[in-house]
Amino acid sequence: MSGRNIRFNFQEKDYTELCLGCDDALFRAISASTIFTLGKNGYLYVQTNDVAEKSTEKAKLMYRNVQNDNDPQGQVGYIPKFIFDIKVPEEDFDDIVTSAYGFDYNIL
Repeated sequence: MSGRNIRFNFQEKDYTELCLGCDDALFRAISASTIFTLGKNGYLYVQTNDVAEKSTEKAKLMYRNVQNDNDPQGQVGYIPKFIFDIKVPEEDFDDIVTSAYGFDYNIL
């Protein structure tokens, strides 16, 4: 599949719900203004502020990692950080990027 890669970063403190290995998705992140779902079989859904939303069924997970960052408040423990590199088809890429403006992401 031709396309471009996007790296999404999620930290637990920024979301009201983070679910790795959900019943119907590989990963889901929800906050007051954003929804991100990486489903099985190439499904990707991105929404920001109920205004910009896009989905595709042709995304491909290229890389996944979970890191434990130190708590910036100095408290004991770690803050999980989830990292996903996703290849998005060229025809959906611009719309996905536009809909992702509420997320921490980098175009690779």
